[in-house]
Formats: sequence, C-alpha cells, structure tokens
Amino acid sequence: MKRIALYFLLLTCSISILANSTTEKGSINNDSVKIESIQTSIPTNNNSTRTDKIEIKMEQKNKEHLIEAVKKTIALLVGVVIIVLGVLMWLLYGKVYKKLTDIKRNCSNVENKTTEILKQVNKTLDNIEKMTTESAKKAEYTKNKVTTDLKQNINTIAVKKENIDPTKKIYNEVQENKSQQTVYAKPLQDGRLKRTEEFEAIYIVTTERNAIKGKFSVYDKDEQKVTKAIKNKDVMLDKFCEARGSSTNAIGIRNISDGEVEQEGNDTWKIIKKAEIEFIK
Repeated sequence: MKRIALYFLLLTCSISILANSTTEKGSINNDSVKIESIQTSIPTNNNSTRTDKIEIKMEQKNKEHLIEAVKKTIALLVGVVIIVLGVLMWLLYGKVYKKLTDIKRNCSNVENKTTEILKQVNKTLDNIEKMTTESAKKAEYTKNKVTTDLKQNINTIAVKKENIDPTKKIYNEVQENKSQQTVYAKPLQDGRLKRTEEFEAIYIVTTERNAIKGKFSVYDKDEQKVTKAIKNKDVMLDKFCEARGSSTNAIGIRNISDGEVEQEGNDTWKIIKKAEIEFIK
C-alpha cells in the first residue's frame, strides 16, 4: 500500500512538471512569434527604438512567465502536500481501525469466556446444593429410623427383663391371633378399601373376627410401596389419611394413629375415620 501511494505521488509530480514544461514551451513560442511580429511592424529606419521596445516586451513577458511558474509551483506543492497528508491519514486510520477491531475482538472473547465460567460455577453450585439436600434427607431418614429401631429394641429389652411366664405369653398371642383378623388392602378411586394380595397392598386392615368395624393403617414395611403411595398421593393417601407435613421430597411415611373402617362386603371397607400419618424427609 505504501508503494502504491509513493508511485501515485511520483506520477502526480511528473504530470505536473510535464504540464509546466509544455506550457513554458508554448509561451516561448508565442513570445517568439510576437517578437517577430513586433520586429516586422516597426520601421527599419529606427533600429535603436525598435530594440528598446523589444527588450521591454521581453522583460514583461519574462516577468509574467516567472509569476505564472511560481503560481504553478505553489499549486503543485500544495497538491503534493494534500496528497501526502491524505495518504498519511489513510494509513493512520487503517492502523487505528485495526487496533480497535483487535480490542473489540479481545473484549468479546473475554466476555464469552467469563459467561462460560459463570455458567460452570452456577452449575457446580446447583449440583453441590442438590447433593447437600439429598444427603440431609438421607441423614434425617436414617436418624428417624435408628431412633425408631432403638425404641423398639429398648421396649423389647424391657419386656425381656420382666419375668413373664413364656407359656402364658404364647397363649395370649395365640388367643389374640384367633380373635383378630389382618387383611391387606388397596385404595379405590371412590374412597373405599378393597382386599388384595400383599404384593400390591398399600394398607393393612385389622378387625375382630366376625366384626363389621375395624382399624386400618399404611403398610409402611415396604419402602417401594411407600414411595409409590407418596408419588400418587392424591389417589392413594388424600382420601384415606390426614397427613402432617408436605409430601414434596418426602422419602417415608410414619403412622401416627389408625383410621376406622366399616365392612360393606366380604372384600370392601368404607372409611369412617381417616388415619393420621406424617411424611418423613
């Protein structure tokens, strides 16, 4: 690009010099013609007067040529200066524009990298929060389960410490089993319980033999069934239980008090009183 600008300046200067030289030649030729015409127009008998006039005319023409040449030279120099300044401005603009473009590109790259880093940080924080929440839920569930098991073990130990006649205890259990009946049940959409097999049971119904009324509670021994009941709370729990706490993110169910049912047929029971449960998180 610099070479092109230099060639352009040299070409401009050459054209200007050539134009000046051509003009000067034309002027000299015109002066020669005018001098000859003057010489022919003046009488030959007055040689001294004619020579003086010719010299005066030549001096005037030389002055005019000099002034014209100075003007053309000044105009040429001004033109060259303007061209040089234009080329310099163009080169400077090109460099500044390139610098600005590079700065803008670098800023854009930094912004993109910063955005990506922020996204990764936020994603990592979300994962940490999720893991912390899940760990807290598992710890709470383990705590509740350990507490329940510990209470049961304490009660068992306390019973063992009592001097109860084994024969009498077995007899009481047999009589109790004879007098009570336990049935597995599943919830129906109309708000009743229906007898079913253990693998699909959600509730356990306990009644006295040949009795119409009985009690029921959630079958909380199977974690899969409990999880299924929580996920389908509106169908399996809401019509049968009064729940404490929120089922959102719950991982278990604790029976607080049994509900009451009344037998309508051999296999169905109507809810008289809802059972009370509590969601474990």
